[in-house]
Amino acid sequence: MSPALVPSFNSDLSPFSVTEKLLLTSRRLAEIAKHDGGYAEYHFTNPTNDNAEESKISYVTVLPRWDWILGTGFYTNALDERILTHQAELLSGAHKRTRIGVIVVLINLLLGLAIAYVTHRYVHRIEAAREEHLKRLEQYSKLLDELCLVSKGDLAGHITYVNDKFCQVSGYTREQMLGEPHNIVRHPSVPKMVFKRMWQRIQAGNIWRGISRNKTSDGNSYYADSVIMPLTDQNGNIVEYIAARYEITELLEKRDEVRLAFATDKLTSLGSRHKLVEDLRTSTEKSCLILFDVVDFGGINQNLGTETADQILLHLSNQMIEFFAAERYSLYRLHSDIFAVLTNTAAHAELHTTVEQFSKTLIRNTFVHTDSGTMNLNLVSGIACNEKDLLTCADAALQHAKQSKVTVAMYNTEIAANQGRTRAYWINEVQQALLDQRLIPYYQPIVHILSGETRRHEALMRMVNISGEIIPPGSFLPIMEQTSHYPEMTRAIIKQACMFFRYRKDSFSVNIAVDDLLHRSTVDFIATTATSYAVTGRLVLELVETENIHNYEVALKALAELKSLGIKIAIDDFGSGFANFSYLSAFPADFVKIDGSLISKINEDEKTRNLVQILIDYAHSEGIEVIAEFVSSAEILATVTQMGCDYAQGYHFGAPAPGESIQD
Repeated sequence: MSPALVPSFNSDLSPFSVTEKLLLTSRRLAEIAKHDGGYAEYHFTNPTNDNAEESKISYVTVLPRWDWILGTGFYTNALDERILTHQAELLSGAHKRTRIGVIVVLINLLLGLAIAYVTHRYVHRIEAAREEHLKRLEQYSKLLDELCLVSKGDLAGHITYVNDKFCQVSGYTREQMLGEPHNIVRHPSVPKMVFKRMWQRIQAGNIWRGISRNKTSDGNSYYADSVIMPLTDQNGNIVEYIAARYEITELLEKRDEVRLAFATDKLTSLGSRHKLVEDLRTSTEKSCLILFDVVDFGGINQNLGTETADQILLHLSNQMIEFFAAERYSLYRLHSDIFAVLTNTAAHAELHTTVEQFSKTLIRNTFVHTDSGTMNLNLVSGIACNEKDLLTCADAALQHAKQSKVTVAMYNTEIAANQGRTRAYWINEVQQALLDQRLIPYYQPIVHILSGETRRHEALMRMVNISGEIIPPGSFLPIMEQTSHYPEMTRAIIKQACMFFRYRKDSFSVNIAVDDLLHRSTVDFIATTATSYAVTGRLVLELVETENIHNYEVALKALAELKSLGIKIAIDDFGSGFANFSYLSAFPADFVKIDGSLISKINEDEKTRNLVQILIDYAHSEGIEVIAEFVSSAEILATVTQMGCDYAQGYHFGAPAPGESIQD
């Protein structure tokens, strides 16, 4: 068709003459081709027969991808002449050759039709695939636009595109942002250096991700989790930048609500243990800490019940608030019947007198109970001042007061020496247990709630003393965590767990501290051991919160290395403190375990239940599965199931047990 539609040439390079009839015929054939192709019969000049008009039959079809029209045809006169020429031969016995000729003609026709058909089908498939691909891209784009704030920028950083979501959240119109630099939305509180480092990273061809505070057109702020990526051409040259931001303002506000909840004891409204630890960490002044413990509170709880016991604790907290009303005192309830008072005074003798006066005041102001009448509360107290680890020292003084049968004990060199002896005892015991291989794992089931299947077991550290008694980790682990023996203890449990599960099909988890990730030898040991026992796809490392960790880069690099082997990551005791919120956003977790102190109260306290729901929603928003710890009853299981937890662990399903007692 080409010569009739565009200038062309004959075989001798002379111009191909285009007549009006040729144009009309060509257009007719083009129309047939564009209407799904077909046959056409028409009269046309035959250049091989002095341009005489003859009948001609053609088949034409269109190739849309290249906009070509493919045609094949023949003059019927030529066929007639050939038939007449060979008629005599056919009549004289050349019937076979005539049949062959007809067959050849038919084969040629069929071959042309087959080529046209196959080509049409192939082009149709390509076109359908392209349409499907475009449709999916359109859906991806729609999803991205619904979820994210999307913008593009040129090589100078000026905005070239923003979607409706970006305009909606920022308050800027599209016209206000196009052509402007991206820092039009930078909040003044964000240092310019942050933007400078981000710019340097993406200019180097790397992806940048981070959480940033941005400003709206009316001066308010919002937070976004952003990913900025350079787009390159086929030669690797950057041509523009694209950014997708997910607004997380509401999540951060919920996180602040959670932090506030952790800072306050729910029963007494005093500060919590986490609040005390944070205040001690950030305090720059010399301080004294007093710990109060109610004498025989366990007996009170057992005889009068938890409801009355809670009323007694509330009475004690009210008395503390009235007595320690001065601004220089901060009040806390650490756990159960342990209360604390933090003060900046350095007068030890004065503080000792103050504690005795409060104890006498508490005796005068008796607790009145409708059933059992009045009740005097007796306290035992421990005081520590100006010590490096104030909480540990005050607790040592409190234990000394209990052992010595005195009401008040001040931390001194004698108590310090006794504390050192206790430390030395446990260090020696654990060292010997490591040598004798008496540090062993016990396993507790972790159940998938919907299916009811035990999908995993957690390996929990236990020590067997020389008498065969099982020693729980609370007796020795806090001391050993501060020694160089702790990594060796971790490695011992990991190796035994990997050996035990190598011939099983279920998964298992092992606790490690975030600090363990900073030790190259421990990371290598985990990778080598899990690989050699072929359990990398079934091992979960449960990260235990570590205070004051600074080298996140090394920890993240170690986690990425372990995850590349198939090892999964869980955040342990989620909700027990501040730090594991940053762990959740920074570390590539597959699971989070809601702290047992919250789960155990989930059916008793509405605030606790609301708090747990926030934690579950927060984890699920990050695409992370949730495990509820301390599930001790069917009632608690029903609640965590209704709230959306994925897994459950606790005495309702089974206590920690040695490996030989676990069903295969």
